Amino acid sequence: MPFHVFLWGIAPYSNKIYIYHESRYCLRTAARYGLSPEIIGFGYDRPDRPKSVQSQSRFYALEERLKTVSDDDVVLVMDGFDTLFCGTAHEIVSTFQSFNTKVLFSAEKSFTYQWADYQANYETHPSPYRYLGAGTYIGYAHAIRHLTEECIRMAGTRRFCDGFEMGIMGAYLHENYFRQETYRLDNGCDLFWVTTLDPPVEVQGNRLLNPFTNTNPLILHYVDGHRHKKAEYIRCFHQIMSSPQP
Repeated sequence: MPFHVFLWGIAPYSNKIYIYHESRYCLRTAARYGLSPEIIGFGYDRPDRPKSVQSQSRFYALEERLKTVSDDDVVLVMDGFDTLFCGTAHEIVSTFQSFNTKVLFSAEKSFTYQWADYQANYETHPSPYRYLGAGTYIGYAHAIRHLTEECIRMAGTRRFCDGFEMGIMGAYLHENYFRQETYRLDNGCDLFWVTTLDPPVEVQGNRLLNPFTNTNPLILHYVDGHRHKKAEYIRCFHQIMSSPQP
């Protein structure tokens, strides 16, 4: 089954050299596990547009790229500046498919960049990783295409016109929260680990080990690893790269 990995090329600077440079840690761990991500969205962050509209540009960039992707292909969409891989394509796709859903979103401990009145459904889950983390998600192309189209429709309404990508996705998922056969959150960090409010991450052998869920996630989203926690992020990168070969 074809598998695509898309990293965002939308940033405050659309210079390709800058974006590839800032994504270098993610790309090097991807190569270690035989993955070849594609950076998408160059040029969608026009500086003359409001910041909220720049964020919504992710929807339009993804909509355009998915036009040439077959419906049943598996697509992984993720940030590139503060993420790392710790698993192969086979492991990633197999873990996703074990959820028996069409789109699997990462989950985190903090409810951020979203509307407060959409918080209640997320708090019904017992896991501390209960809120949407829109920076990393995976699914079948046709389902992500539908999700993207619906978010673009929502962004065109008065309610959501000034919203950020994560907030709009959070609102959409809230309305579909209990449709587990279509959308699910990775509350147990089986595939994704978003580190919001977590202590520094450690690598055990050649695997990540989340001590709160006792799982071995394959994709790490080291929140703020591009800024204030960059030293921790780079340390974790070196641990992955120097661990025994997978």
